[in-house]
Amino acid sequence: METVIEDLKVYGGWGQSTKQPGVEGSRRVLILSILRDHCLILHPEQQARITAKKPLYTIGSLQRQLKLQSFVVWLEEWLEGEGMDDKITQLATFIEPLVPLQESTKHMNGRDLGKLEPTPSLNYRVEVVRTHFGLEQE
Repeated sequence: METVIEDLKVYGGWGQSTKQPGVEGSRRVLILSILRDHCLILHPEQQARITAKKPLYTIGSLQRQLKLQSFVVWLEEWLEGEGMDDKITQLATFIEPLVPLQESTKHMNGRDLGKLEPTPSLNYRVEVVRTHFGLEQE
């Protein structure tokens, strides 16, 4: 949750130069932030970690790495045919470790889930719903 709040503060425009203040601006930023998170869950790195049942990477670190990769691709295209392919490869291998992927704690990674049994109040609410809708107990 802290990551989401931090992202919203950074990208949400709660600064002095906000172009869309108020509830409407906040709502738009929240929607865009959630859409970005969902899109980056589909990234091949994340999918490989999901398959391997490993913790996902933080959205921020994945975003930074994608920006770096985009820069390297742009640089390769810009300098294509200039005989600098080896230099670009060296540069890429040098700067990639500067943007490491970080494991996320947002997805309950390595945390004790505690008691997962229903609480007495939840059991009571289930009984109220069953009675109201005439459902049989399993």
